This record gives sequence, structure tokens and C-alpha cells, in this order.
Amino acid sequence: MSFKDNDVIINSPSPRYWLLWPGVLMMLVFSFLEIGMSSRHMFVDLLHASKDIGPAIKRIFVKDPHYIPEEDIDPAPLEDRVKDWWWQVGVIISVISSCALLATQFDVGM
Repeated sequence: MSFKDNDVIINSPSPRYWLLWPGVLMMLVFSFLEIGMSSRHMFVDLLHASKDIGPAIKRIFVKDPHYIPEEDIDPAPLEDRVKDWWWQVGVIISVISSCALLATQFDVGM
């Protein structure tokens, strides 16, 4: 190979060019095969999840607004539970610190 004529080198396709599209095709075929092979398990899992979520959806439409199912009652005493204002302050602090970190370290505009 000679470097005397740069136009021939620049405009002629390289081996990398010829291997790009077969590689892309192989990745697409593998992706679709993977989705096809795991879709049976996904549909079975969704079927089982829909059977489990049925009673939870029925609880939403119960007429008594103060009804709490027995399995949803928190066994911890009130003094051991995390206070609501702790959650609110923690969320506010984490949002502010995340925005500051993103703006300073990663140049994310606000």
C-alpha cells in the first residue's frame, strides 16, 4: 500500500467498512432472538403478577376509606418509625445536592 495518493485511500472503502453492516445485522438478529426466546417467560410472569395484583386492586375500590388490610399494618411501634418530616427534608436535601453535583461535575444545565 502506498501513501502517495491520499484521495484513493480516503475514498476507498476499508475492511472496517465492509465488516460494519454484517456486525450490525448479527446484533439485530441476536436481539430479536433473545426477545423471542424470553417472551414466553415474560408472559407467564405477567400472568402470575396479574393474579397477585387482583386483590390489591380490589382494595382500592373498597367503600370504607379507613379499611387497612391486616397484612399492611406496620408492626413497628410509633416511636420507632421514621417521621414524615424526615422523609420530606431528606428528599429536599437529596434533590438540591443532586442538582449541585450535576451542575458542577457534569456541566448539566438547569
